[in-house]
Amino acid sequence: MSIYKNRTDAGVRLANKLEKEKKLLRAAKAGKLVVLGLARGGVMVAAEVAKKFAVDLDVLIVGKIPYPGNLEYAIGAVAEDGHPIWSEVAEHYGIPADYKEKAVEKEIQEIKRREKEYRKGKGMARVKDKIVLLIDDGIATGFTMKAALSEVVSEKAKEVIVAVPIIDPETAKDFKKIVNLVALEKPANFTSIGQFYVDFLQTTDEQVKKLLGGS
Repeated sequence: MSIYKNRTDAGVRLANKLEKEKKLLRAAKAGKLVVLGLARGGVMVAAEVAKKFAVDLDVLIVGKIPYPGNLEYAIGAVAEDGHPIWSEVAEHYGIPADYKEKAVEKEIQEIKRREKEYRKGKGMARVKDKIVLLIDDGIATGFTMKAALSEVVSEKAKEVIVAVPIIDPETAKDFKKIVNLVALEKPANFTSIGQFYVDFLQTTDEQVKKLLGGS
């Protein structure tokens, strides 16, 4: 079982795996490959992939929606397009509609703040008719990645590949039904993404801006 030193190490290993895909190399040379890292942690992993393929790095901002009173338990997520996705808990176990509405609005405002700070007014990279690599530092429940995936698909990408260093094996089964998934590890003893990193400190806005070429 691999344990990554940090997100950069994970990104290098993921890039080496993806480099073996000839269609990605061809797409990169033709200007048809887009690398999107989920903010914040996924951007550090995606930076190494973008470097490997010599393409620009961009970010996709997604906010988690927590269970009422428990910030660690996600019941949904919303991406930059403002369309939330919900877990079965949110849909079937009586989460109040007003809570859901307020939680979504709170996340949208945070997404707008980050979007302005990260991109300096520019929109997300155009993905229509291109191959998109959606990258995060790992996937547990998959809510944030599903929200990101929904947005990219709605923008008419030619193909979307979800690529991560680590994923919960049960979540992996779910993702394989809906998207091309590249995952370096699917450990049976998965309990959290952070358990497979030596350094899993939270990525800062300043780090994201630096990787994106900002100040």
